[in-house]
Amino acid sequence: MYILGLGSGLNINLSNIRFQNKISDIHVTIKDDGLKDGIVNFLSEKFKINQIEIKVYNDCCDLVDNCFNAKQP
Repeated sequence: MYILGLGSGLNINLSNIRFQNKISDIHVTIKDDGLKDGIVNFLSEKFKINQIEIKVYNDCCDLVDNCFNAKQP
């Protein structure tokens, strides 16, 4: 799963969504380092995956560059 730019609404928005398929890994953008641990814990518990399967990026360009090998200008 790729999560880009949800900011402070991430927990609220994802709490209201149910996925039928198992989520095996997550790539998420988190700009505020102070929120990182809480968001990673939330995602790990919500989707029942190990925290090492959650990759954190600083911004959307960083995520796209690393996940899709598409360097942005």
